[in-house]
Amino acid sequence: MRGSQEDIASTCAVVHGHNCQKSSCPEGFWCEDFLIPARPGEAWVRCAQSCLEPDSPPCPSGEVCSLISCERLCSPEQTGACGEGFHCIQVQEDGPWLCKPEWYRPRE
Repeated sequence: MRGSQEDIASTCAVVHGHNCQKSSCPEGFWCEDFLIPARPGEAWVRCAQSCLEPDSPPCPSGEVCSLISCERLCSPEQTGACGEGFHCIQVQEDGPWLCKPEWYRPRE
């Protein structure tokens, strides 16, 4: 379930990631937030950059386009590299390792 900034503002929650409600995202990015019913009291937030359109700017260094937005690359050997509340996971069998919220699991 995807929330909105208004949802986070009205929720007392531990925020994992860049709290873009308190500190805005750079130009060209949007504040992406996830509120998961199974994890009340927690919110996962990040500044996201679109890579969906052919004229989208390239992803920043250390990131790769994954579906519609740039995602942070990681290595499973680097424990804690993704930050609190996130883990390093391979979304597709032959794909890159990405930082995703700790609750995220790819579909099988």
